[in-house]
Amino acid sequence: MDQQVAPPPGKASGSRTTALSLLLNAVLLGWIAFAQLGNGRFGGDGVSLVLANDTEEAMIEPTIEYPGGAFKLPELPAGKSVGTTIPAPGRFEATLTFKDGKSATQSRKLAIKPVGELLVVVHVLPAPGSNAVPPPTPAAPGEGGEGASPAAPPAASAASPAFRVIVAYQGENTNI
Repeated sequence: MDQQVAPPPGKASGSRTTALSLLLNAVLLGWIAFAQLGNGRFGGDGVSLVLANDTEEAMIEPTIEYPGGAFKLPELPAGKSVGTTIPAPGRFEATLTFKDGKSATQSRKLAIKPVGELLVVVHVLPAPGSNAVPPPTPAAPGEGGEGASPAAPPAASAASPAFRVIVAYQGENTNI
């Protein structure tokens, strides 16, 4: 009863543990290398992109130019959006160009940085303050506020943009 089982001759007891440790270290190093190099090199079909017109006027001839091509539409009505897949995996620069309601050409450079499987949404919004109501002006000393005429709204500067563009990323909607 006091006998102990001895390991078979020719095999060390730590060789299996060493082999398993080396294998796990190799897997860990491979995972770290993949994370550092990025999965853009193992690209898929491209970037899923949505152009959303969140302004109160139609966008005439909206075009998104990207390396290797362009996405063009005749018109994108106010409050509407359209989606497409752009065959440009990884980070890239794009240019959004369209004509506004006054037939003035508007253009913005976009930095598209896809994150995994997230949807890239390009929101075109009115410029801050473009639809804002001017603050009331205080009445002069000694005058009542009842008969005071409202101040004229400030004139829009020709240099101020009529819209702004925000690139957002959207994941899967689980609230459906």
